[in-house]
Amino acid sequence: MTPWRPFLDPMPMETGWLLFLPPLIVAVALVQRLIKAKRLRDVPREAARLCVQVFALLGVAAGSLWLLLWVR
Repeated sequence: MTPWRPFLDPMPMETGWLLFLPPLIVAVALVQRLIKAKRLRDVPREAARLCVQVFALLGVAAGSLWLLLWVR
């Protein structure tokens, strides 16, 4: 059995790869809000708002692409 070589061989992710998306979005939103925040007290609310915006825009983009493929 050959070992998995990062950056050379793609990671086998046939199922469940979308489960990595929510933690990634939350982590990116928290880091971005921590960098930009004027007050630390506002970070959780602003990060949650950013997460909702990203999820909504990803949903709109996915729906638009699905519709584009379905109509074509």
